[in-house]
Amino acid sequence: MKEELSLRELVVEVILFLIKYKFLICVITLLVAIVTYTDSALEDNYYSTTAIASSGIVDFERDDNKSSITTQSTAINMINNLQLDIQKEDFSVVGKKLGVPKSIAAGIINITANQLSVGDKKEEKRYVSKFTIDLKIRDKDVIADIENGLLYYFNTNKYIKEYYELFLISNDLEIQEIDNEVTLLRELRSSTLSIDMSTTNIGSAIQNKGVNNAIIELIQLKSVKLMNQELLKPLVFVQGFSISSFGNRDFIKVWKYTFFGFIVSIIIAIFINVYKNHNN
Repeated sequence: MKEELSLRELVVEVILFLIKYKFLICVITLLVAIVTYTDSALEDNYYSTTAIASSGIVDFERDDNKSSITTQSTAINMINNLQLDIQKEDFSVVGKKLGVPKSIAAGIINITANQLSVGDKKEEKRYVSKFTIDLKIRDKDVIADIENGLLYYFNTNKYIKEYYELFLISNDLEIQEIDNEVTLLRELRSSTLSIDMSTTNIGSAIQNKGVNNAIIELIQLKSVKLMNQELLKPLVFVQGFSISSFGNRDFIKVWKYTFFGFIVSIIIAIFINVYKNHNN
């Protein structure tokens, strides 16, 4: 019963305290809200856009333990490393990496990449061979420049460039060897067909079918390699950045600072109340 009365008394004291200092609390909170809102309203618009991209870096490295279907970590880390330079406001470095003027690089507010996955709460998420690039920028007219800059960033990277060149060379050699193997198998098939058919040769028939299947498999493998050679690049945009006509303003911080102002006003009121009680 005593604890219940103490709780009631505490609630009453809090209510009386808020009533007593309501003017101070309201003034400080409202003042912070007005200042923050005005600051946000005067800020330039920023534009948020997202692109979907893919990279063949994992395939260039030819690591049997990895696959572009399960990870795009190297490409994602390269883009996120750009964000580190942006946070340091080292726009000269950002501009050099993207091959754009410093003035364009300085307009980037945020750029981050994240691996795409499929699946829901019931199913285990599976990563796919694509990732998103989220861009927040002040000037919508330079979004295309940033997109081209990212391609430049990947294509001129020394590590990626060397791996990509070796990938193209080795892929050409493999395609050439496949063509040679197909030619040999076709010759073998022709020689098999030239056998005297006056007597039944089951072994020859089986051999001919096996040769034919091998030729088809090699042609299919060649098609895959030709497709990879054409499509696998250091960076490819599946869907580029969209250019929105409408900008955004960061009004979320208005609520954050308003709440912070409310807390500060309570603290100030407590100090004033303690000071008055101490002097009385």
